[in-house]
Parts: sequence; structure tokens; C-alpha cells
Amino acid sequence: MGVVKEMSDDTFLPQVPSVKTGVGNLAVRCLKKASQWAIIYLWGYYALSPGWLLAPLCLSVLRYQWKKEKEFRISSAQATAKASEKEIILARVQDLPAWVFFPDFERVEWLNRVLDQLWPSIGHFITHLLTTEIEPLIKKSLENMSLKDFKLNHVLLGNIPPRIGGIKCYDKMTARNEIVMDLEVTWAGDCEIQVSIKGIKASILDLYIHGHLRVVLKPLIHNLPLVGGIQVYFLNNPNVDFAVGGLANVTDLPGISSILRRVIVEQLAQFIVLPNEVSVPLVNN
Repeated sequence: MGVVKEMSDDTFLPQVPSVKTGVGNLAVRCLKKASQWAIIYLWGYYALSPGWLLAPLCLSVLRYQWKKEKEFRISSAQATAKASEKEIILARVQDLPAWVFFPDFERVEWLNRVLDQLWPSIGHFITHLLTTEIEPLIKKSLENMSLKDFKLNHVLLGNIPPRIGGIKCYDKMTARNEIVMDLEVTWAGDCEIQVSIKGIKASILDLYIHGHLRVVLKPLIHNLPLVGGIQVYFLNNPNVDFAVGGLANVTDLPGISSILRRVIVEQLAQFIVLPNEVSVPLVNN
């Protein structure tokens, strides 16, 4: 808003801001940039050791990071002070598990603790599944795109197991010889999957998967283990995200990262997204 100045004829006119301030700031910025380039030029001209630049560079990075963290804490505190409790809770709604929104979803913290202990064994099973079932599917899909010699060189699923945000068990509108459950599954793992395509190696890091997984136990039998088999499938395509190593400089090009993500989502859909499913029989007949 401009500053108003009283005139002799009892009228008020806005006072036009001076442009000297803007020109002065521009001149200061130009001088700073010129001095920086001059220092770099003189450093190379006199063939000085680059080791002397490491300490100022590290201090500058640490100072920048500390400044950003401080600004974030201040801005978060200011936003919290200005907002009501309802607004604060709603701002974090997307991170809350399914049992918060849907009363028919139940908390299963005990199951998460069981998964934590079973994760090493589950990891071995998934690794075997990737190398025997999923690798041929990906290889066939990439051959259609003229990308041959695909191979899974190393699969490490990490130490972070999937987490179940809630579970819903259906007791109506189902067959009498089956048990149907829906699970909200989130996996933000620290995995490392090394692959090679035409001799070029890459790594899939920090895989993130979120979706609703349906588990069907059928048929119910009168002998142990009381269930004849297990069927597992996603109801819809899960949300998938990951980081890429090895080819990170290539994936920065427009469209390459989206193509890789699309290939993974398509192969996942062909394997475990409805109408496809994974069936595990528990009895011989």
C-alpha cells in the first residue's frame, strides 16, 4: 500500500514509491555475484588447492540446513497457533489409518507385531516369488519394448516390514465356506533391488506401496489346518513410488521415470491385482 500525503486542497494522493531501493538491491546482488565469480577465477588462475574450499562449503551447507529447519519449525508453530484443533487434525487426515475413518475397520497392532517377527521369513518367500514368477513377466514385457536381457541380480527387502492400518472381516454377503478380509497395507521399506538391462545396472531403492489387499480363506474344512487355501489380491492398483540408483542421471530426463513406474505397476497388476490373484494351497486336495 502506498503512503498517502495530505495536499493543500484537502485531497489525498498516493505517494509513488521510489525506485532507488530496487536499483540499490539489484546493484548489491550484482556486486555479490561478481565477487563470487572473481574469487573462483582467481582461485583457478593461481592454481590453489581445492581443499581450502571444503571447510567453507561444509559450513555453508550446514548453515543452510539449520536455517531451513529453523524456518520450518517457526512456520509450523505459527500455523498451529493460528489454526484451530479441528484444522490441525484435518491437515493430517491423509496420514491416518483406515480404522480412523471407517468404523468397520479394526486396529490390528498385534498383527503388526507378528509381521515384524515373521518379516525375515516372509522376505525369503517374496524373494523367491520375485525371481521365479515376476522376473519372467517383466522380461517378457520389456522384450516387447525392445529391451532384452533383463535380470534381477540382487534382492534385499530390508528390515522394515509392511504395516497394516486396519482390517475388515465380512460376515455378510459371502459364501458359507469362505472368510473374506480387507487389509489396508502400507509398505515404506528400505529395500534394494538390483537389476540389469542390456548390461546396464540399476537399483530400485526405498520402494513404497499402499493399497487395499483382500485375503480370502477358502474352502473351510473339518480337519487341520481348517482352511484349504489362501487367495491374496489387491482390489485396485496400489500406489507405487520408489527411487532409482545407477540410472539416476537418466531417470531425471522427462518421461523416463514415469515409464519405469508404469512398467512396475503394470507387472504388479498382472500378478496380484484383481482379477489376478496369488493362491497358496494349504492341503493337497
